[in-house]
Amino acid sequence: VGRLLGAAPERVAFGPSMTAMTMRLSAAVGRTLGPGDEVVVTRLDHDANVRPWVIAAERAGATVRWAEFDPATGELDPSAITSLLTEDTRLVAVTAASNLIGTRPDLPTVAAAVREAGALLYVDGVHSTAHVATDLAELGADFYACSPYKFLGPHCGAVIADPALLAELH
Repeated sequence: VGRLLGAAPERVAFGPSMTAMTMRLSAAVGRTLGPGDEVVVTRLDHDANVRPWVIAAERAGATVRWAEFDPATGELDPSAITSLLTEDTRLVAVTAASNLIGTRPDLPTVAAAVREAGALLYVDGVHSTAHVATDLAELGADFYACSPYKFLGPHCGAVIADPALLAELH
């Protein structure tokens, strides 16, 4: 998985499913959130990359901000996300490819804006990894989640992240 995504093997963590791993990571990130903090999710995403972050934000008293996609084109313009970023944004969750219609947001542009805002970026790559060459260093996500069974691997989930970042979470 590391070679597939251009990441060192020690950055790859496996678990029961992408959804389960996102729930666990969102709970850990949620412990770092508080009132006044913001989490950005999109209406283009599969619920597996939305509901965990909404639950974590609600538990922490943080605000959830929703990025809308263009229903006529199915595209999620980067400005739909970047216009929501503030100094209070702590995490942005976005898909690499819509599970329903296949459109792919401009992740490098989103990643640069999220990094500039000082927030973390969690990318759901489940519906992209099997179809699009992905270089995580180029992408700029802090977390990248995928499902190896979607590309003929075992039925499990994987999250790729810097081990130092993961060590900060409890």
